[in-house]
Amino acid sequence: MLPSIVLFTGLVNLVSGAAVKNIRPLVIWHGMGDTYASPGIDRFQSEIKEMHPGIFIHSIFIDEDPNVDQRATFVSIQTAIIWVYN
Repeated sequence: MLPSIVLFTGLVNLVSGAAVKNIRPLVIWHGMGDTYASPGIDRFQSEIKEMHPGIFIHSIFIDEDPNVDQRATFVSIQTAIIWVYN
């Protein structure tokens, strides 16, 4: 889970350094072994919302149950894309 947090921290720094006039929605797709509602994802969303009040954020999940969502990360990327698309 640590690599995901490091990636998100880098993204927060990148976003906060950019001059953005028109804020677009943000879609987050967590990495392997993580969940859509992990503390790191929640913290990342909070930081983005603090920087950009009113932004719409959607965290992709395969299942609303975090345990099922976490197990679903260990499938092929092609399978995950099909699940998310459907």
